[in-house]
Amino acid sequence: MFNEENEEAHANLAKLGLGKFYKRWHRCLTTMPKIILGENIV
Repeated sequence: MFNEENEEAHANLAKLGLGKFYKRWHRCLTTMPKIILGENIV
């Protein structure tokens, strides 16, 4: 069984990892359609 401190630390790590992944994924989602549509990326 996890104690609460471990769970909290794990949740924070997961949030950090998801945040980084989400930003990267979001940037990919916003730039890819522009490349496909042939728009200039600012």
